[in-house]
Amino acid sequence: MTDAQTRVTLVVPAKPGRIFDLLATPYRLPEIDPTGSTISDDNASPVTAAGQVFRMNMVTRAAPQTKYLTEHHVDAFRHNRLIGWEVFPVDGDPGGWSWRFELTPIEDKKKRTQVALTYDWSKTSPENVARFGIPDHDSVDLEACLARLAQAVKK
Repeated sequence: MTDAQTRVTLVVPAKPGRIFDLLATPYRLPEIDPTGSTISDDNASPVTAAGQVFRMNMVTRAAPQTKYLTEHHVDAFRHNRLIGWEVFPVDGDPGGWSWRFELTPIEDKKKRTQVALTYDWSKTSPENVARFGIPDHDSVDLEACLARLAQAVKK
């Protein structure tokens, strides 16, 4: 881990495929956002490969809240094991920050998966750091995200 990324892990009581299906379905992503900044998908299709782009409707965390749209460029994809995307302001240059979920099955009689979540802002320009307040998530946010993921896969 570098100074420009945060990584947390959690053992989730579910098989990797169930977790992956949720993460690859953009309309479900607001369920795992503990900050409330992810409102909804923008008619996004399920993610099936690297290179796909999906859009999300967002809202700023600080008052006054402002709605905006982001593009998520899928740059990591291994079915049931890895999914990640870099975030772009719509019609803009790369934001420079990314999200990555790594799923590792735990080999025992229980259906469990170790989920690692990495928030990486190492490619964020100084201009975007100032503009978007990057990093805007800490380990507490990421841990809450994984806790919400564990709850969401029970549904």
